[in-house]
Amino acid sequence: MPDGQCLHLAATENVFPYGCNSSSEPFKYKVLTYTDLTLEKTKHPYGLYVARTLYIHGHTILDFMIWHSAIEKAAGTDGNRLQDQQLSKNNIPIIVNSCIAFVTQYGLGSKSLYLKKGNPQNVRELLEDFKKDARSIKLKVGKHQLEDVTDVLKCFLYEIDDALLTKELYPYWISALDIQDEQERVATFKTIIDTLPVLKKATLTALTEHLYRIQKCSDVNHLDIHSLAFAFSSCLFQTNGHKDNEVSVVENLITHYVKIFQVSEEQLQQMDTENRFITKWKDNKVTQSGDLLIEVYLEKKELDNCIIIRVSPNMDAAELTHCTVGIKQITTTKNMLWSTFEVIENGELERLLHYKDNVLETVLQWSMLPDPGSAYLLVKSFCTCDLMSPGKKMSYQMQTGSMKYKEDPSKLLGGNKFQERYFALRERKLLLYKDIKCFKPEKVLPVVTSKVYIGVKRKLKPPTIWGLTIYFEKHQCIQVMFFH
Repeated sequence: MPDGQCLHLAATENVFPYGCNSSSEPFKYKVLTYTDLTLEKTKHPYGLYVARTLYIHGHTILDFMIWHSAIEKAAGTDGNRLQDQQLSKNNIPIIVNSCIAFVTQYGLGSKSLYLKKGNPQNVRELLEDFKKDARSIKLKVGKHQLEDVTDVLKCFLYEIDDALLTKELYPYWISALDIQDEQERVATFKTIIDTLPVLKKATLTALTEHLYRIQKCSDVNHLDIHSLAFAFSSCLFQTNGHKDNEVSVVENLITHYVKIFQVSEEQLQQMDTENRFITKWKDNKVTQSGDLLIEVYLEKKELDNCIIIRVSPNMDAAELTHCTVGIKQITTTKNMLWSTFEVIENGELERLLHYKDNVLETVLQWSMLPDPGSAYLLVKSFCTCDLMSPGKKMSYQMQTGSMKYKEDPSKLLGGNKFQERYFALRERKLLLYKDIKCFKPEKVLPVVTSKVYIGVKRKLKPPTIWGLTIYFEKHQCIQVMFFH
């Protein structure tokens, strides 16, 4: 039953959430927020769990198509209020999150950050794209200019219905400046912020943290608190011009960010660590010849897990892993080793990089892939207890066994089918026999120059999910093997 911005949902006797047993876990009334709903367009109330997956089973194909279409419409932006925007899991508009992340990764060292104006046409087009479907917009260096992104953020804050600091609270913000005692003034600002709606408070917190981070890097970008407050005051209050008292309010928010938003010492240390790694090459040009800015994901390919790392020509996988883990302040142990993996074919294939592998060479080789954009680097942990148990010795004996095999493109008479072959791994060579009775191998493939990936491309229709994909440099072909 829809009620304002909430949808009250109760299951019938035969309808229970996935994994819920009606006899042991009765489904009680739940309140679902539906900021992404469009009742006027669909004429039906559609609700989405926050940070949950909703499983929908249609009785017919038509049912499914209607639901799919309705959810797609509901996922778009419908309105100019803050709550009408597509939101992240932290209740912050995705457009704000994306712009802040881009500026943090590429602009902390810029001396004209938020001061230099972008191209008006580019800014308007990017802002409209964000408003149509923010989730589909991926800001990329080279494609998007820093000053365009910063202007998009300021324009968005200036144009939303009602100011982020709320026009009704304007006199309270200004009157707080008259309080001479700093501690009392900070407490007053905190009280005002606590009266803000949830979305405004979350967005203001993220934005203030961003500005506080920028001024922490003033030794690099030479931007002080006053400059940043001057750049944002009219956006946050949605007023014309830059009034001194409005600038002073924003200055106070940035200056006393730690106290007002109750930031812990651990969070500050984390910010300092991230800033130190991001601005590590502060004395070099952003486009330094030979260096490359690449996206590295931590554990999963998700936007929140993305870190931008500057890769020098000599950086190896071990250094990249150390840098990524260092930014996130992750403690490593002997039993849990963190390493860098190369992932290609839209996540279907991945391989562990040797700690001495050159990262830049690996990334540049992606240009030879059919879809270079689907490749990325992933830093994650894996248990080494079994691999590094005391007393275990490495076996150098010949390994043999039957596996199903296929070349891509196929050169066998069987065409697209997987053919069973007998394999032997001996003296750094992979020998392929027609069967166990044969003495002469059909193929002799050098293992040293090969790249072994876990997984097999789905388009090959493998018989099982257990397999390896091996790229051989000289033969320029792909060998796919599946274990019985």
